[in-house]
Amino acid sequence: MKLHPFAGNLRPIRLSRRAEPFDSEFFIYELKIDGFRALSYAENGECQLVSRNGNVFGGFKDLGELIGENLRVASAITRR
Repeated sequence: MKLHPFAGNLRPIRLSRRAEPFDSEFFIYELKIDGFRALSYAENGECQLVSRNGNVFGGFKDLGELIGENLRVASAITRR
């Protein structure tokens, strides 16, 4: 699967440190203890997980396959 041309301009959300936690009734939060930040590019049943530096996460091929097989759209980009 070749990445869409505009995909090169997108990056996962970067970690930022703050003195106080951000809190708002308009946002839902998910605790992130440890892991990787990645974008998932899905098209025609295939999916790649890509780092903020544009590298494909080869170690998560099974996860990419599951996303590609179960995401019922022609194409999508998600960030995690």
